[in-house]
Amino acid sequence: MEGAGGCGDCDEAHEGTVVASSSSLRPSSSKRKATVDLEEDDDDDDLQEEEEDSYSRLPPPPAKDSSYLYPCQYSEDGVNPAYVIPGSKHRDGSIYRRDKHYWHGLYHLDNTTSETGLEPMTRPYSEKDCKPCNSDCQWHTGDSMMQIFYIKLAEISDFATTAGGDGIQLYGFMAVRDLLDPLRNYVFNRTKGDPFTIHDISRPFIQMSGPKRGIAMDSTMMIEYDMKIKMGQNEQDDRILIDGAATFSELANFEAYTFRIRGDCNMAVDTRLAHLWPAIEARKQVCISELKDGCGRLNLTITCDVSHRYPQIKLFEGPIDKLRDQNRFVVAALQNTLMVTEFKLVHQHGSISKRFEYRVVPHGSMFHCAKFLDLATIGLEIFWSVLPG
Repeated sequence: MEGAGGCGDCDEAHEGTVVASSSSLRPSSSKRKATVDLEEDDDDDDLQEEEEDSYSRLPPPPAKDSSYLYPCQYSEDGVNPAYVIPGSKHRDGSIYRRDKHYWHGLYHLDNTTSETGLEPMTRPYSEKDCKPCNSDCQWHTGDSMMQIFYIKLAEISDFATTAGGDGIQLYGFMAVRDLLDPLRNYVFNRTKGDPFTIHDISRPFIQMSGPKRGIAMDSTMMIEYDMKIKMGQNEQDDRILIDGAATFSELANFEAYTFRIRGDCNMAVDTRLAHLWPAIEARKQVCISELKDGCGRLNLTITCDVSHRYPQIKLFEGPIDKLRDQNRFVVAALQNTLMVTEFKLVHQHGSISKRFEYRVVPHGSMFHCAKFLDLATIGLEIFWSVLPG
């Protein structure tokens, strides 16, 4: 079976090779775009008058001691309530009202259909700037980034476990908005027709499908969410799990912490995350170059450790053929630390694990290839980049 595109050939001679990248630079002015879009159009008096009247009704920016802007003290069990923005519900439309909260224009909350257009890519760089050398560059440094390690159900009501015979089915979305590009950067996105199912409530983790690119953490960022529990064929029968938006401060410390978002149906969602600095954007491209026919069901799990200080990230878990639909993963990792990616292939007679370790660098790429007996050959290509300034 041919693998998904994007990886090099699985040649043992190429394992660990570092190659310079030549992808296009993301627009460095994207952060400024978020605030420029709030300015009035001086060339149109009618529009200017309308905008001035609209923004005169905006609430003032939150005070510096605002509980939903700056981090609070950790609770005794290590879980904090999320800093939910008042008046940020999708179901009543309040999240779209400009006069409801300060964050509306800044994060383009009226744009509900567009996904972030920025792609993870390696920035072009000049080797002449690298010090002391290209392969051990200490001149190009990482940025402030957020890494989400996992999302899980924290509190489960009885009705959710009895809704369907095949576990708890979830759909909807959770997306990050930052000032690098304030459009949605999805970390979970499922339709009602293709829900994610939690089969074992003792392990209520929600498989993430993103982010699409690295999450900038040099200013307060937002997580927007609208997730539902599928109860039947009709959407009006479904229950709202969580609905709204919460802010996360760049002033948070560099340890992993958990925020709890409570819903209206006596259930809650925990998000485990951390502020990393100096962090590098790592894009992992996985491809299957060989897959033996007639070998039965093969399940693949891909995990990533960005540091011994932080929880493990589960990038993928499921039948190996599903990897065609999701074979690109983006994580943030601390520069000059060891990053580990592990593959575990489960077959009818047991399991096989392969582990790749590599030092996080600010630019370039590398390629690894592993054979899982005669069952499959899997390639892993990693592209490093710093976020645009």
